Amino acid sequence: MWRNLALSAALAAAVLVAVLLVFAPASTPPPSPTPGAPAAASVQLYVDPAGSDTNDGSAGRPLKTIQAALDKARPGTVINLAPGEYREEPVTQSHGAPGAPITIKGPETGQDRAGRYQATLYGSDRIFNIDHSHYVLEGFTIDGQEKLKGRQLPESVSAITAFKQSVQKDVNDGRLIYIGSSEESRDITGVTIRDMFLSGAGGECVRLRNNAHDNVIENSVIQYCGMFGKKSDDSGRFEYHNGEGVYIGTSPKSDDQPMHENDASSGNRVTGNIIRTFGSECFNVKENAHDNVFEGNTCSGNTESTEYDGSNIELRGHANIVRNNTITDSAGVAIKIKSDSDEYDKGGNVVEGNEISGITAEAFMVESEAQQGQMCGNQVRVAVVTDDEGPQGVDQPC
Repeated sequence: MWRNLALSAALAAAVLVAVLLVFAPASTPPPSPTPGAPAAASVQLYVDPAGSDTNDGSAGRPLKTIQAALDKARPGTVINLAPGEYREEPVTQSHGAPGAPITIKGPETGQDRAGRYQATLYGSDRIFNIDHSHYVLEGFTIDGQEKLKGRQLPESVSAITAFKQSVQKDVNDGRLIYIGSSEESRDITGVTIRDMFLSGAGGECVRLRNNAHDNVIENSVIQYCGMFGKKSDDSGRFEYHNGEGVYIGTSPKSDDQPMHENDASSGNRVTGNIIRTFGSECFNVKENAHDNVFEGNTCSGNTESTEYDGSNIELRGHANIVRNNTITDSAGVAIKIKSDSDEYDKGGNVVEGNEISGITAEAFMVESEAQQGQMCGNQVRVAVVTDDEGPQGVDQPC
């Protein structure tokens, strides 16, 4: 009897479980998309100077400003810029996502000016402000000196300072792209600046700060930085100092900036660009910034002489890499490695495979007691002439 009751109870329990499984709501997640299935289409927004910010941003009803599009943008959004002139200083409002960045795309391409100034963003302060991660800027011009529009700018280091002095009343003290512009922004990553034309900053052309990491600047033109003169009681500073092409990190001396004590901006890559600053360094990495890479660029146009400690490239951080660049036309040295104090002198910087020429002083200035990384394979063209010989090459074998 007990055996029959036990079997009956077990049978009843099994039936109950089966009923519950049939009628219970599904608790498992929906199946993943089939491998190879097309991803959802990105949202397209359109901006045209002839549009209106009350429009919906469609191709037929474009917005007027980049800012209005950024206000609407979400991960994967592509903001398409029509030809024309934009006068604003846009600020990002939300993050993109890995694999789904927010893209601002213009109609331009190439490193020749003839293909540029079709879609041009003008401003006077910090012009394009990136305070969120995962953005792409591609195919348009940013110019910080609209009042100089149409002027022929000098293309020689010897002529640029006099030109800057002659146009000071018309020059703005702005920056073209500022990654980490907000005092509160931190750890901005996944930003790509490619196929851009950046010209005419009052100070640095492109700035990355506040632990900005793993961002990319590639295949762009960056030129005429440091247009605004800054006279001060500091007689040891060049009047047009702070004219860097790409400036990474924060100087510990800049105690008015939020992360001056330890801005460890890192892993940023600057590749395949033409950087002719006609100002200061093409690439300047500050103390505590590390593992940044400057590779395959053409770098020229430093106007700061050795009197002001000028150079085409300055490494004050550690474990940064300068590799396979063409570095030329400097009123000072080509590459400088130093830090403000022993506290920041951590070494490990690599300088290799660069072609260096047109340097007024020596190619290298290394004021560091720390062990550096590999420094070899650099070919230096020096103007040493004996009899009928031309400029000679000096190579650092590895």
